[in-house]
Amino acid sequence: MKCANCSDNIAISYNNITQSLGYQDFYNLKIMIDRLDVEAYFKKFPDEEKLHIRTDYKGLFFSFLREEIYELKMLLSEAAIKIKIYENIQNNLN
Repeated sequence: MKCANCSDNIAISYNNITQSLGYQDFYNLKIMIDRLDVEAYFKKFPDEEKLHIRTDYKGLFFSFLREEIYELKMLLSEAAIKIKIYENIQNNLN
């Protein structure tokens, strides 16, 4: 969701994670999640329950179950579409 009072930041909320990210950081996270080969990871590490992700900002470290990664991919794609719609509306109003 677009954070109304956060300048160009985007607040993402998933399960117990709420994080405000800069516009480009949001898209970097989306690209990282989209590029994950979830099945290959769990095949390579069969004893792992979660896939661990460290973002460009080293302080952000996430761990997701297999099904959560797939859900997160879908949610981030939907969010990106909504952001583009919002931007188009804002551009048309200006």
